[in-house]
Formats: sequence, structure tokens, C-alpha cells
Amino acid sequence: MGVSLSAVGCGGTEVSSETEALASAEQAMDCRDCGGPGNEPEDPVDPPPPPPPCPSVLPEPADRWSIECKYKGGSLPRCAYAIPAEVCTSWQNNARFHNLVTDDGLAYLREAHLCPSVMDYGRWANDWHIASVCPEGCFEASTRIMSIGSEGQLLWMAAEALSVESVLASLSSEASLDAPLFNPRSIENMTKGPEEQSLYVFVLDQGQTLKVTQNHGMLLADGRMVKASDVTKKDSFVGVDGSHLKVKDILRETTSKDVYNFRVDSSEVSEHIIAAEGVLVGDLAWQGELSHELGSINLRK
Repeated sequence: MGVSLSAVGCGGTEVSSETEALASAEQAMDCRDCGGPGNEPEDPVDPPPPPPPCPSVLPEPADRWSIECKYKGGSLPRCAYAIPAEVCTSWQNNARFHNLVTDDGLAYLREAHLCPSVMDYGRWANDWHIASVCPEGCFEASTRIMSIGSEGQLLWMAAEALSVESVLASLSSEASLDAPLFNPRSIENMTKGPEEQSLYVFVLDQGQTLKVTQNHGMLLADGRMVKASDVTKKDSFVGVDGSHLKVKDILRETTSKDVYNFRVDSSEVSEHIIAAEGVLVGDLAWQGELSHELGSINLRK
């Protein structure tokens, strides 16, 4: 077109066409070696460092991060029996008194309702250490838990076969108990360990048998979540299809295997409901931060 423009870039050379002008402008924008202000090469941005691995052994005193990391990773030693709330508070205070946890570590123990069992190993004076940490695991090892496979298919996996890499089917916050819908949820943390006390074995009228520990959260047909030890033969559970499953009998049974429980990654109360042996039940959150809601919250919509 014959229009002459002065290039903005290095050297200020004359160009004799619009096409050459545009090309020269693009070159100027890419110029990094002209020496002028604003043309200095940018310093590369280093990626953020990866998070440190969980400590192999709980430090003393243990801070919030180390306790939470090992708890959510499923590597804290587990108590083998139920701990009453008032005893748990005493244990938490004892751990702080012996300088086994920091102030923020103590705060996390209370938030997560974790009970540290502190023992004097007796090898020298004041040989106090955290021996195990509650809460309890809940499912008998062979209990089938509804999970999601790698191709999105529904699977019923034995509790002992699951890991923190597994994906569970969790009740949708948009669903009703009459017509349950499920979403895939990753496992935020899990717990396993021995169980000294007898399991509660619920025999249901449609033939299912569900085995859990005494503090496991059980969803009743009226929408209340209660401890397994509070269920009676007059109660009914909710099936994965929304049907009511009447409790036909309640038995007690010991186990020599570890018991298991899982906490799905969600901030919604109703999404902390998973399925075991075709029955809607609470996950690990109902033995932790939601334990104060047992018997008082109604989840029926």
C-alpha cells in the first residue's frame, strides 16, 4: 500500500508497506535482547516445592500437621475399644501435659475427636509416649462397601480390599432417602485395627447381614443417625434403593481380623453416608466431627 511507518522495535528502521510494518511490530513485541527498559529477560518461576512426606514416626511434641497427615493417611495406630467422650478429653489433656502434642496439635485432636492413649514405657523416668489413637474402625473386614471402579462402574468391595486410592459411592446432597442417588467420592482418610469388643451383627428381613462396631453410625428409616449400640429390633434401616429394611435380629460376634472405616472427602453432612451390604450407613465422620449430631439430626428429605 506504500504507506511508510516507523518501526517500534529495535533500531527504529523504516518499513515501506503495511505488511512489513505489522511484521516489524510483531518482531518488536518478541524482542528481548534490545537492552532497553522492559526488555530484560524474565526470571524463570520455580514451581512450588512438593509437600513434605508424613513423618514415619509421630514427633514429640506432635503438631497439627503431623497428626492430621498421619491420621488422614491411615497410619496412626488404632485403639481397639470404645472411648467415652469424657475419657477422651482426659487423654487429650494428658498428652499435652506430658508435652507429647503442641497446642495446635491438641486443638486438632479435639476438632477431629481423636483420643490419644498415653503410656509410660518405664525404660527411664517420664518415659511417656502416645501408644495409639482413636476413633475406632467400624466395618468387619469382609463387609462389602459400594465403590466406583476405574471405568465408572459400581462395585461391591470388601472393606479390607479398599485403600485411600479407592473411590466410594456417597449419597448425593441433592438426593432424598426415598430415592437415593450416589456420587463418586475420594477417600480422605481411613482407619483400621483390631477390635476387642464384640461386633453388632444386624440380621435384616430381606436376608442381609451387616457387621459393625458399637459406635458406627447407622441411618434409621426415620432419618436419624444413631450408634449401632442404640439400634433395636423395632428399627428399620434404609436400603440403597430407598426401601425400608427391618431389623429382624441383633447378634454379637467377636472377630480376630482388623476392622475398617473410611471418611469421604466432602463438607456436606448428607454426603458422609455410604453403603455397606446394601444398607445406607455413616462414614468415619460420624465418629469424629459429626458425632455430636448422632440421634439429633434428621436426614430425611
